Amino acid sequence: MTPGNIYAVTAGDYMGEFFLFMEEVNDYIFLSLPDFHIRNVPKDKYAFAVENHILDFRERLPKNIFNDCIAKYNQIKSD
Repeated sequence: MTPGNIYAVTAGDYMGEFFLFMEEVNDYIFLSLPDFHIRNVPKDKYAFAVENHILDFRERLPKNIFNDCIAKYNQIKSD
């Protein structure tokens, strides 16, 4: 897992969101776009979602865009 990778959510409760990988703290931590929610995904559920095409890798965000998302993520965490 590389911070800055973004995944489309294609099914389930979060369908239509994009999950931007931020960090690993026991679970995988994503910033959900476009509404900027922090989502904790257990590693086993992440593996299941990737294997079953629920999470579909799209791209690694350009550094300047990812830096903006890091700032937003840190702001949300501190609130």
